[in-house]
Amino acid sequence: IDFNVTSSLWLTTRMGREFDGKHMVMINISSLCAVQPFPTMATYCAGKAARDMYNATLAKENTTLRILNYAPGALRTEMTDCLRSSETLDRGLHAWFQSSYEKDELIPPDKTATKLVRLVLDDTFESGQHIDYWDVYKEMDETEDQGCQQDLAAMKVRHASV
Repeated sequence: IDFNVTSSLWLTTRMGREFDGKHMVMINISSLCAVQPFPTMATYCAGKAARDMYNATLAKENTTLRILNYAPGALRTEMTDCLRSSETLDRGLHAWFQSSYEKDELIPPDKTATKLVRLVLDDTFESGQHIDYWDVYKEMDETEDQGCQQDLAAMKVRHASV
């Protein structure tokens, strides 16, 4: 809870003070766990839900701040490796993660990152909104995905020159 809630609230408050009155986009990396309960994941789900609600409320209080609660989907990462090998995770969830891994259905981090970049650049989301990878997956075709990869590369170049 300290990492998922307390540190996030502290950092968000600190950023708000530093950039007070300036237009800014803030992204909270959320999870399906913020909006749907899963057995044996109560603490994680509660932490993600608390962050989503805090950011949604903050978005209502501060109109110069654009906040997106983005759930990247089940990713191919060390976290899902840990979930697949966990002996304490709910059996149904364990089986789902194992099956998704074996079928290569876990999302590559760079793929969800391109969707996130497109969402931020398009700037059509409602501030404070929770958007899941699967909400935008079908809306973006290969052409858009390639354009987003180019935008991401351009952003890296701009950031490196700053």
